[in-house]
Amino acid sequence: SESFSWSSEEIEKSKKIWKTILTYTTNVLHRIENKDSEKPLLINLLQLVEKANSLPTPEEVFGRRDPSARVMSQNMNKIIDAIEIGRDCSAKILQSLKDEGEGIELDSVRKTVEEIDESCPVGLPEMDAVKNQLYEASMWEEKLENNIDRGADSDLSDGDILLEKKLTLEKVER
Repeated sequence: SESFSWSSEEIEKSKKIWKTILTYTTNVLHRIENKDSEKPLLINLLQLVEKANSLPTPEEVFGRRDPSARVMSQNMNKIIDAIEIGRDCSAKILQSLKDEGEGIELDSVRKTVEEIDESCPVGLPEMDAVKNQLYEASMWEEKLENNIDRGADSDLSDGDILLEKKLTLEKVER
């Protein structure tokens, strides 16, 4: 197998870049560990790993015995772990939104969102969209129940109540 070697100029440029990455990853890992901080976005971490992957490894740049190279590699491994957890959380969100033919259980989705909000180390852009959809669905459900309750309190016949429900559902679907 062919061996690839980096030029001394590439190694020197990479040293500066890796030092910057070390500072950045240390900050990101602090934000992940501190629950009060804003979570780093999954997409940003993916881009970081992609860019770091195009560089010589910290061990190639600084030498295998250099402690900073070890810290850089450990930080990148922790970032990759956070990415994997974020992807798993994203999959859980999608799974909770999957309709098995009987509709989506809002309480189940709400519980999944709360669990992911609490446990996911990274920010997932789809969470905002899911929260908005959850809010809208809850408002719709509340309106529907109010209409049903209002129908039950009135002098309408069962047929009239069913017609009112059907018309309400048609309005919502439009």
